[in-house]
Amino acid sequence: MSDEELFDHIDVWVDGSIRGNPHGDGGLGIFIESKRLDYVKAIGVYFPEKEGNTNNRMEVSAVIASVKALKNIPLVVNLYLDSMYVVGGLAAGGYKSNEDLWAELFKEIGARTIYINPIHVKGHSGVDRNTVVDRLANLARERKENIEFIGNSEEILNKFS
Repeated sequence: MSDEELFDHIDVWVDGSIRGNPHGDGGLGIFIESKRLDYVKAIGVYFPEKEGNTNNRMEVSAVIASVKALKNIPLVVNLYLDSMYVVGGLAAGGYKSNEDLWAELFKEIGARTIYINPIHVKGHSGVDRNTVVDRLANLARERKENIEFIGNSEEILNKFS
């Protein structure tokens, strides 16, 4: 068995949202998809309004929440996101701004056997899974509650596309 076969390959799409940047209510959208298992988990996380909430903090928080939602097994994670701030921060080992969140993110990654491959997608451009995470983030923020759906890709894409 090769090293490649020891790892499950999954796709994770994330997005952060805030109303009233800075300091407003925030939301996170996460779409975790294992094609091998035909399994999808879609999550919306609500962040109550507080001083210091910013769009960039929501984007990094979405990645932290997605890593925490992963099973603690060896994974290769194709991480799709529309935030160049987060893509750059992953490559640079974090930034001084939001240093607390970057430290938390790298601690969570380091506690697991995962490899993250960040892939930038253009936001609000009709990419179906990016649209889903954007809608999940906004829905959680608007409802002021966490939401979760488990099913297959088609069911969740139909629900949010």
